[in-house]
Amino acid sequence: MPKTPKKKVTKPTKPLEGDFVDKKEFDAFREENTKVQNTMLDMMQKLLEPKTADREIVGAGLAAAVPATPKPVASYETQDAGPQDSEIPPQYRGLVHKFFNPEDGFKFLLTYPSINEKGAEVGGYYFTIVVPKELSNATDAYLKLYKVDLRTRALQAAHMVKGIEEWCQRVARNINYKKKN
Repeated sequence: MPKTPKKKVTKPTKPLEGDFVDKKEFDAFREENTKVQNTMLDMMQKLLEPKTADREIVGAGLAAAVPATPKPVASYETQDAGPQDSEIPPQYRGLVHKFFNPEDGFKFLLTYPSINEKGAEVGGYYFTIVVPKELSNATDAYLKLYKVDLRTRALQAAHMVKGIEEWCQRVARNINYKKKN
């Protein structure tokens, strides 16, 4: 196999022409530039921070801001698993209990639109089923990241009963859950 000839590196014989900066000037420029970049990053971070109830930071350690979903009547974290179901209005309990037994650890949340500081409705109607870990078919990676298996669906106000019923059927079928009476 033939060897490729090495290229000979030559040093320039003439000095370079033009304006140059020395190390001290360059370091001063870099420091100034770093200050400007940090100031801009601080300003962008402030823009992403929540200022009102209609924005929140989501995810563990994520810096992305998104419009907040309406807050539930009661948080699933503050309630014990069981038949009290204070997170969902009484008129819907019979509907969800047709598909799921809360004694198996299921919890249900119904969230409503909130009103922002301008008086406008923010968010919508959301129905969430909190699936207990022992019945969940979520991956280990998902549960490690999110800690809980939430199945959420947006509802139309005119079809809430139908939307809740269809969502209960789909989630029960997805996790192969058969309610025991």
